Amino acid sequence: MATYARSKSKNSVKIGPLVGRDGDLISNATAKATVLNDFFCSVFTKQDTSNVPVPDLCNEIRCTDRSEDIIKPEAIAAKLEKLRSDKAAGG
Repeated sequence: MATYARSKSKNSVKIGPLVGRDGDLISNATAKATVLNDFFCSVFTKQDTSNVPVPDLCNEIRCTDRSEDIIKPEAIAAKLEKLRSDKAAGG
């Protein structure tokens, strides 16, 4: 299936040789797949979220650049209540 997809692609770039953990040059397709799989498995792991520290909340948080402005927890809570979990983050 990969051969068929590659034949239909206009892009002819292939993955070149990779350097393994021991510094050896790897050019075998199966070995390259193993190296890439090991790398991505080490980077994208499911984290244990059962012991996430809770931030110490203050009554007021002062802005460092504009000391006259005060951010109140109620204002933050109001904004957070309006967030929609079914929408993407962004502007």
